[in-house]
Amino acid sequence: MILLFVLYITLCKSITLESVDWKKDPQSEVVYSMTHDEESEYKYTYVLHYTASSSNGNALKIDCLHPSISTTSISVSSSEVSRPSIAASSKKLFFLNNKNLEIFDITKATPVLDNTVSVSGIDEYSPLAVIDREFIAGKREVYAVVCKNGHLTVYNETLQLVKEYDKACGKYISVGYDYLAVKNTSMVELYSISTGGILTYYKWFSIGDNKTQLYDYDPMVMSQHDVIYNVLSDVGRIQVNSPSSSFSSPDYIENVKINGNSSSITPINTLYAPMISTYGSFVAIGLFGYTEGSKERVGGVKIFFDKYLTSTGSGRFALVYNSTGTTTYGYAGYSIQMNNKVLYLGGKSEIQTNGVLKGVSTDISNYTAKYCIGVNCECDVGYFYSTYMRQCYPQIGQSTAIIVTVCCFLLFFIIIAIIGVLLAYYMKSKEQKKDTDDEDYQHDEEANPIIEDDDEPHLDGFNA
Repeated sequence: MILLFVLYITLCKSITLESVDWKKDPQSEVVYSMTHDEESEYKYTYVLHYTASSSNGNALKIDCLHPSISTTSISVSSSEVSRPSIAASSKKLFFLNNKNLEIFDITKATPVLDNTVSVSGIDEYSPLAVIDREFIAGKREVYAVVCKNGHLTVYNETLQLVKEYDKACGKYISVGYDYLAVKNTSMVELYSISTGGILTYYKWFSIGDNKTQLYDYDPMVMSQHDVIYNVLSDVGRIQVNSPSSSFSSPDYIENVKINGNSSSITPINTLYAPMISTYGSFVAIGLFGYTEGSKERVGGVKIFFDKYLTSTGSGRFALVYNSTGTTTYGYAGYSIQMNNKVLYLGGKSEIQTNGVLKGVSTDISNYTAKYCIGVNCECDVGYFYSTYMRQCYPQIGQSTAIIVTVCCFLLFFIIIAIIGVLLAYYMKSKEQKKDTDDEDYQHDEEANPIIEDDDEPHLDGFNA
């Protein structure tokens, strides 16, 4: 085991990677992190960006984007940019940068910083994940999970410490429904989540095939169905581990070329890049290192629909959307987020005269519509989703629906007819019983006539 670990470290250190250089493209803004919460009142997608040429983080901003609501921006003061991250619950927006964790109230149209609470001393390159769930019906609980002192640490929504675990933290943390996943080096550790923000160790599994060498760099994300997607950037694959197999037997999404189709391209360094996200059963992957001919690092995106809830066969992953960037060293897809209608792509961008970031959002509703009913995008075509059971069930087709409707009507009339016959039989039986009772009564009167007693005194022979 020790020899394997040493071999792994040796291989990782021998790899030559190309780091992201935000100054190679003249566009001013780095769109670094994104988050979205469908259960919040305004349903914004939050986009964190900063000025690439700035020597400090004073230019950090969070834009609140919505297809039908004007963009609102939040300015965030910071002395330095150090893996800035945002994550949203239904009522709070958590912001982590340069060892500080803060929260914004997002129940208002313009989010407001809560100046009364903050946490310092978080690990410099800590990931950020938010648990937002009703463990008990009607009682929502929200927790932020970060790394502190190298340990997995949980805070509640007012940033009060819940617990600092003795478990080692990782480079990536992601939250599903029942589990929290922590990725570090070549393995993912899973923890079950329970009320009170309690994390209980469940199991671990390894990452990678026999070719990939970038375990220690590539990101991971977990969907709300507890499906885990690990990027294997140097081999162009996504490793998928699902709860149905107890996370032990991975599937793979193939042909996800993070760096392009040429094998001679130096792999891009994916460390800390939030280049993969999920929405419902969609998984969106940013190909931010993509190079095509002379167009170096233009980036791109692929969106797949995962039919995990309805199919686990060879056709499980359906490619829904595919595009490449147009700007050399634009790194399109460095960060990524989506909802049922809109794709949001990070990387390099420019602030337009109206104050809106250029080219960040793309309408993808024509591509996603077949898998979505409203904002619900969980099931394959021909199925509907039960939010209570968290499962997909077959829909009834039109012809089947007509047959079922006709059968229901026939059954209704048959039941009415049966009730009518039974009622008529009951009434007839009752009438016959009444006639029989009347006849018996008349017969009894004839056989036993009633003799009335004469109560008057007999006065015959009495003379007053």
